[in-house]
Amino acid sequence: MTQLSDDFTMMCRVGYGCGLTTVGEAFSQLCCHYDAFFKIEEANERIGAIASNVEFIENQTIREVMGDAWCDQQDAEEKAYWETQQ
Repeated sequence: MTQLSDDFTMMCRVGYGCGLTTVGEAFSQLCCHYDAFFKIEEANERIGAIASNVEFIENQTIREVMGDAWCDQQDAEEKAYWETQQ
């Protein structure tokens, strides 16, 4: 697997956790909400840094890009979290 930036991985983690399917959907949400995490200049810089990579794979699913093992791990972590909340 290609080394992915922390921002790209976070984008996929949040998108996948929210039930989004494609990388493009996750990127759209990132663009809408990143300014909540960073000052606008830094948000724009971070978004710009991953935008060119997303452009080529925006129609691929997060599972295709991140892999089955990664998605299965995310599912297991979410399930474990919710089990502790009961």
